[in-house]
Amino acid sequence: MFPVNPSVSDRLGGYGKIAFISVPDQCDPLQKAADSQFRLDKLHQTKPSGLQDRIYIMSSYCGMPLSAYELLTDLEEEYFTR
Repeated sequence: MFPVNPSVSDRLGGYGKIAFISVPDQCDPLQKAADSQFRLDKLHQTKPSGLQDRIYIMSSYCGMPLSAYELLTDLEEEYFTR
């Protein structure tokens, strides 16, 4: 998804992470699985959803500098060669 350069991100450590799993509120097996994931990793909060035909997972880093992006050198090279 978002490759992070560990040499930068580990040093910073102060950025926020937000994540949730949205599952159909009428499907107990999926709700239990999402709750189980939350017990393993407190980052992934569970949100019930009125949508009955999908599971939605959202993960986000907040306040992370662009220098922590692993592929930044590839983007720079692409930019400067055009």
